[in-house]
Amino acid sequence: MDRTVVPGGTPDEPWSGIFPFDEPYPQQKEASREAAQTFSEGGFMIYEGACGSGKTLGSLSAALDRVRDNKSQFERIVAVTSVKQQMRAFEDDIEAINDSLRERGRNDVVDAMSITGKADLCSYVDADAIESGNIYGACDRMRRTVKNALNGASQNDKVGRLNGMIGDAEHQTELTDANSPEPTTLSAEGWTSTYQRSVPTRNDSDAEYCPFYAQSRLDSIEHEDAGLPVNGLVRSSELLRKGSDVGICPHIAMRDMLSKAEVVIGNYYHIFDHQTVNSLTSPLIDENTIVIVDEAHMLVPRVRDLLGADLSVDRIEDAIDELENRILNFVAPEKVEDGGTADTDVGRVLNRELSGEGIDVEDVTEIHAFLTSVRGWLINETTRRVAEDGGLYGSHPDVPDEKEFDLREPEKVEVDSFNEWVADQNHRQAAEKVAEITAAIASALRRTGDEVESFNVTETEVDGVGYALSGLANGDNETYFRQIILDKRRGPDDEQETEWAKHYTTRLRLNNCIPAGEIANRLDDFGAGMLMSATLSPLSIYREEVGLGLLEDEGRPVNELVHGLAFPEDNRASIAVDVTKFTSQNRGGYDQQNPPGTARFNDTRLKYANLISIVAKTTPGNVLVGMPSYAEGEWAAQALREDPTVDKEVLVDESSSDAETEELKQEFFDGDGKVLITSLRGTLTEGVDYDGERLSAAIVCGVPIRGLGGSLPDAIQNAYDQHFVNKKGFNTAFTVPAVRKARQALGRVIRGEDEVGTRVLADERWTNAYKWDSAAKYQPETERDDFLTLAPDEVESGLELFWNRHSEHDQD
Repeated sequence: MDRTVVPGGTPDEPWSGIFPFDEPYPQQKEASREAAQTFSEGGFMIYEGACGSGKTLGSLSAALDRVRDNKSQFERIVAVTSVKQQMRAFEDDIEAINDSLRERGRNDVVDAMSITGKADLCSYVDADAIESGNIYGACDRMRRTVKNALNGASQNDKVGRLNGMIGDAEHQTELTDANSPEPTTLSAEGWTSTYQRSVPTRNDSDAEYCPFYAQSRLDSIEHEDAGLPVNGLVRSSELLRKGSDVGICPHIAMRDMLSKAEVVIGNYYHIFDHQTVNSLTSPLIDENTIVIVDEAHMLVPRVRDLLGADLSVDRIEDAIDELENRILNFVAPEKVEDGGTADTDVGRVLNRELSGEGIDVEDVTEIHAFLTSVRGWLINETTRRVAEDGGLYGSHPDVPDEKEFDLREPEKVEVDSFNEWVADQNHRQAAEKVAEITAAIASALRRTGDEVESFNVTETEVDGVGYALSGLANGDNETYFRQIILDKRRGPDDEQETEWAKHYTTRLRLNNCIPAGEIANRLDDFGAGMLMSATLSPLSIYREEVGLGLLEDEGRPVNELVHGLAFPEDNRASIAVDVTKFTSQNRGGYDQQNPPGTARFNDTRLKYANLISIVAKTTPGNVLVGMPSYAEGEWAAQALREDPTVDKEVLVDESSSDAETEELKQEFFDGDGKVLITSLRGTLTEGVDYDGERLSAAIVCGVPIRGLGGSLPDAIQNAYDQHFVNKKGFNTAFTVPAVRKARQALGRVIRGEDEVGTRVLADERWTNAYKWDSAAKYQPETERDDFLTLAPDEVESGLELFWNRHSEHDQD
């Protein structure tokens, strides 16, 4: 039906027809109204809302209102986050919306789904038949067996061969079941397949194949609407269960279902990673999509790596081989050493497809020559750099795991040695068009493979190499920093001619120091969007580092909204402790004579150990301790466990899997009050719901500035110096993100109207906004004013007074 107001909504608040609860928070109401207006204008909204203020539900309600308005251009929502827990938050809010719609007798529930990686959606991994760490290689190998079996077959033959492989997998199950008292069908909790537990092999070879993939390929031939239906919310766990139960590949089913969803929930890879976008999500990225970027304070650090590039000798050689064996071999055999092939069908179709892309043989040979030349330069330059560095000799176990060679000075903006070489060798023209030509070549290869049955094309290498090489050769020298990286081999390769090559592989690395332009270009592909987090301030810095200023200059509206903590001030005590800075210089190093995690207890460490102990002892409930690193977390845990005045159980987080983190979190929540110690750069200090009585206090020790070792941090600082002319690059590049991280940890404590808790910032950099190294000056002023500065010896009495007052209040 044609409408501008969602059923149940009002003209002033049309989104309220989606909102699942009786009354939104006042801040939530304003944010939803402003977001809906921004989306209608085709703009972007930067929203900083305190933890617990309902950002996820508010953004979904506003975006769904626009999607369900038949007069708007919008057809779908893509919500992405850097934290897996936040994907669950989006799922829970979609579930709440759908439950509310059903209760009101409406059948227009929101069709939504989450997208995850192969390891989360593989039936064999779920059944513990293949280890999750090995799934990508195993999956490629097993799929290739199916693809090879279909090579050169007609459509009818493909159906027959696929049915044969599926039948063999089921028949082998029947045979093993008959001879074994134990069930041998592949199964896991919630599903049972008809296939044998062990990976089946082709009858005519020992090659393993995936029957789930074979069934999915068969369905794609026999049914136009492949995959599974999207009715309401489809969580990845449900998709895994349903797909496995009917014998299809859940990961392929996910891809086939994307076009059916009104809301797609994913992570940053799904809109910023070049390979992921090309292979999976590109149909979702257009002017008909509203994008919601959650945990947006992490956008730059997470996307920075995705928007870099690596180019190894092996990858370059694979692309060269592809050009020779898959292109020149057929269309220009005189340019190939063995004289090429006489397969005129392939040559004829390839020539036609290349011509259709505007590509001729000269273009292909030019790119081939460029790649060959780059390969030679990388090997020769690595050899030269290693020699200048004194060489790499000795037994394999003794050489370093990695070596880095900078191609320019990181503190300067100057042309690096790679781009000097590109210009000197007259490769500039090839460099400028390498991405376009290689993409066209790959497209021609795939279409030729579709038409000529004997020409099997499962994947291409040249386009990925061309894309990476284009960035390496064309990126400017302020935004980008190039290096040669040597990665240690698993074992020595004595067949290599040079000494370094026996121990290492070499690659060109393109580091993206400030990805504002690339982020802006990707956001500009969407029709509208919201970037939201509890910790985006200072917004003047944020809008520039994510490129929204560039979009605003081009005429796209960019609106800002900030909501601080709106819950009662009497329910919280916020303390900034004027104590010696918790820096590596002040706190001292680790004692090599003692086990890992132990450290010398100098005066600085004693002060922090005492402060952590005070918070743990005075708090009637759970305490979260945020340290600058996992290693410092181990030290804090040891100090607390050795303190006889602390009777709480001490849990320590470490870099681990999502499942292990969930187990630790649940252990923290269950039973009596505990202390959970973690890194402020980990996942337990952001995107985690500690509502109710799950968390009563948080203490942040120090300022969690990222590691500054190596040349890359210097290059990043220099890029920020150039970009933010009136601000210090170190502060904008490193201090501001650290402040956002610390604020995330504090935001775990008070997340509701009736919640009570304490928040402690321990480090003198949090106490004075006017010092040169102040962290406090990057807090919003309203938040900074919330904190009372105390000396270390005043903290215990201050906390006791707060908790005693609330204990008396509770008794009344």
